[in-house]
Amino acid sequence: MKFSLDNLIVKDIYAVNFINIDRKKTFHRSDRKLYAVAFKFDGKTIYRCDGKDYVSDNEHLVLLPKQKEYTYSILEPDLCVMIEFDSDADIPDFYSYKIGDSAEIAKIFKRLYRVWSTKGNGYKLAALNDFYTILYKVHLSDTVSYEASQKRKILQPAVSYVQEHYKENLTNEILADIAGISEIYFRSLFKKIYHVSPMQYVRNVRIEKAKGLLLGDYNSVSYIAEATGFANIYSFSRTFKKETGVSPTEYKGETHTSEL
Repeated sequence: MKFSLDNLIVKDIYAVNFINIDRKKTFHRSDRKLYAVAFKFDGKTIYRCDGKDYVSDNEHLVLLPKQKEYTYSILEPDLCVMIEFDSDADIPDFYSYKIGDSAEIAKIFKRLYRVWSTKGNGYKLAALNDFYTILYKVHLSDTVSYEASQKRKILQPAVSYVQEHYKENLTNEILADIAGISEIYFRSLFKKIYHVSPMQYVRNVRIEKAKGLLLGDYNSVSYIAEATGFANIYSFSRTFKKETGVSPTEYKGETHTSEL
């Protein structure tokens, strides 16, 4: 289970370092005495510990544990900031967290580094405030990303079924049963994850399949209507034009003309 940044209480910050390495290289370390977080403004590094890899780039923040033996390989020349700190929390392993708005996180890291470097009045408090802001924002984005991925897993059986059975008479009830959830929850969850209703998603799949068939030389519009699950050619033509702005015949003609 991933360590929650919501549980991280920082006792003290000991260093804020900007690190610029302009070549690919692999390092080994076994004497880390403090916890740290690493964030890349540019480049990519892979931390390896106990046979597992942890990505550090401008889309991921990595939390480093104390007293673990590990290697880190710089795959691309990078510009990195690392905060060395201590905490009473037990952080047993490496953890990589997905960052939502990397530009905003980079801005706060830069501000934190300036505050730490100038060491003005109350600089430790200001640095700690920025550090907690970073942890808070990364915690929220990583949690949302994880929850979304879990919810996508719930819907995946229904989505796969649509891709394979789009020609059939599909309903919300049928797809909800396949997903193993109630119809009301299915419709709500589907709209939240895919930003369209389940039935609109089905129509979108059918239209995309129809576009592919319209590229062929021998597929009539009436055949394509039947092959993509529409009740008749009129329903197909009406829906196709509504979704694409052109009729199936016009789409077929424009596509072939553009290829000449």
